[in-house]
Amino acid sequence: MNRKAKLKINKGEEFKIAIKDIKDGDTIFYDQYKQALRMLETIVKTSHTIQEKEQKDKEENKNWQSEDYENNIIAFCGERGEGKSSAMCTFIKSLIR
Repeated sequence: MNRKAKLKINKGEEFKIAIKDIKDGDTIFYDQYKQALRMLETIVKTSHTIQEKEQKDKEENKNWQSEDYENNIIAFCGERGEGKSSAMCTFIKSLIR
């Protein structure tokens, strides 16, 4: 992490969820957003692969799933007050746009 990021704290909003726009690395959670995006891409690719396999199994009349698949959860972990909710909500907002 060799980049600089701005941290702006508004008086009276220190303990509220802060939903921001993700810009070109100007947020303290930028690396976490990039990691979450990579995880989301993996989830989507895996989902497509699973759907194709299930369709093929259905066509071959196979009813048993013979493989385990990764889950579709992206976890934002940290101690209380470290910005998990803010990071999650900002990431979701960026996906909607």
